[in-house]
Amino acid sequence: HHHHHQYPSNLIMEKPSDDENADIPVPRPAEGSEELEAFEIGLQAIFYSWASLALAVQQEFGGPHTRDKAKGLFEDYLKLFYRKREKSDEEKLGEFLDSELDQKFNLDLDDGSIDQVVDHTIGLYIECAHKDYEPLNKFLQLTSKIQPADGNVIWGGKKYECFPLPIEEPLPEPEKEEKVEEEEEDDGWTTVKKRR
Repeated sequence: HHHHHQYPSNLIMEKPSDDENADIPVPRPAEGSEELEAFEIGLQAIFYSWASLALAVQQEFGGPHTRDKAKGLFEDYLKLFYRKREKSDEEKLGEFLDSELDQKFNLDLDDGSIDQVVDHTIGLYIECAHKDYEPLNKFLQLTSKIQPADGNVIWGGKKYECFPLPIEEPLPEPEKEEKVEEEEEDDGWTTVKKRR
């Protein structure tokens, strides 16, 4: 039984099991990498499934510029997180969100959701850094059912239901089996079999 405007109280994302990646050093994906793209898509989903924030945006708790403020909140939080990434101080991230919500949206949350958002941010980052996109995809499927309060407009303009997105016009991919048979000729050209 689905309730349409019931937001998940606990952000549906399962907390990553701590022991799984604990001893493995976290890779540091570069800017523009697939891993960070995945992380940012997931973080958008965390933000638009954040019920209290969605409500504040819908009801314009921050006045006429609520949506811009919400966009700014997301971007500032992301910047703050990127400074230290997985070594981020959870308390600092939480305090940042807490004071921003208070100052910009008159929102004083004691529903535990800030801690969850921070927890999930770090967990999600570690998973994506390890190219483990399965939890992200489960989460994207769940959040795709939420009707965001214009959330997809605010955070990134697109709702993803999976990552990476299937490519609509398939790019010609090098055929792996045939690659082996192709032989380099003297003039440096590669003979390519004609496609049917």
